[in-house]
Amino acid sequence: MPSDGRTSTFLTHPVSGARGGEEAPIPSCVGRYRILRLLGEGGMGAVYEAEQDVPQRTVALKVIRAGYADPEMLHRFDTETQALGRLQHPGIAQIYDAGAVETPFGKQPYIAMELVRGQMLLDYCDGQKLNTRERLELMAKICEAVQHAHQRGLIHRDLKPANILVGEDGQPKILDFGVARLTDSDAQATRQTNMGEIIGTLAYMSPEQVSGEAADIDTRSDVYALGVILYEALSGKAPYAIGRQIHEAVRAIRQDEPTALRSVNRTYRGDIETIVARALEKDKTRRYGSAAELAADIRRYLHDEPIVARPPSTTYQLQKFARRHKAVVSGIAAVLWCWPWEWQRAHGRRCRRAGRRKYPSGRRERPNGRLQSQRR
Repeated sequence: MPSDGRTSTFLTHPVSGARGGEEAPIPSCVGRYRILRLLGEGGMGAVYEAEQDVPQRTVALKVIRAGYADPEMLHRFDTETQALGRLQHPGIAQIYDAGAVETPFGKQPYIAMELVRGQMLLDYCDGQKLNTRERLELMAKICEAVQHAHQRGLIHRDLKPANILVGEDGQPKILDFGVARLTDSDAQATRQTNMGEIIGTLAYMSPEQVSGEAADIDTRSDVYALGVILYEALSGKAPYAIGRQIHEAVRAIRQDEPTALRSVNRTYRGDIETIVARALEKDKTRRYGSAAELAADIRRYLHDEPIVARPPSTTYQLQKFARRHKAVVSGIAAVLWCWPWEWQRAHGRRCRRAGRRKYPSGRRERPNGRLQSQRR
């Protein structure tokens, strides 16, 4: 968790007690952890910097409000800890411990995690004035960390710059797998949606994710989010103009093409633009098949090797244009279908008018030079 008070998705609001309750004081301890300070808080609970005695270390303690801990929530929380326990990678914040304490409001679950001291990804890139190659190298490391989670059946579903911190040593760490969905037999247990509710931050969600259909989400949804993060890390802006209304944002993500990277910086033209475009394909079957494939193409570029991704063909681009502008294309098709007939009719009228101007009396000359009447 960020050590400067800034936090990820889970953290946004002041500390409070039970659901809908009033402000509550920061506890002195939770279980066997002594609370040092509040790092931040969100709708479900809070994250504290805490101290553990055995072994002695400082941790980020993620605590869910007791008022929210109904049986379904407790089961989801338990599933999260099991999923996080599978992850042992330098690019992912490590989980140390999990449990629950009794409170006047009921059970209060907690997770003790690695306390990551660093800056959010984009702040780090700008603050350190990283060049293009350094930003690409950082993104390759992030992709490899995501691949580690995917290989263990875990999809993040909420990847974004605020969930990635970079330490002073330059090592990125991915936080907050709390809204992740397992891809194995207990996949549905991690769903925190009802009636198609959308999880995660909209700007980084894939077209299939904004549809709210959990069955359409797989590891390639995280690849899309990595593509958005890569685009933003290179350009300093989002690939789409996301409106303030949810329906506008959903339409943009599902239909609009990202602004070409070359329009931001001409040096991105070519392989870099092709790599990002491949990750941002709206059709997930046309994206990189895994985060590892995306990382591999980034490293090929860095090593001056040919990349695997290829720019979309002209035919494919025309097909995408036709899907985006069905009314316009239908109108053009109708005009093209009618045009030969209209041309023939117009040509016939021109020929008849020309004949009348040449022979106003209605007679024309035979091949032998005699005149013949056109009238019968």
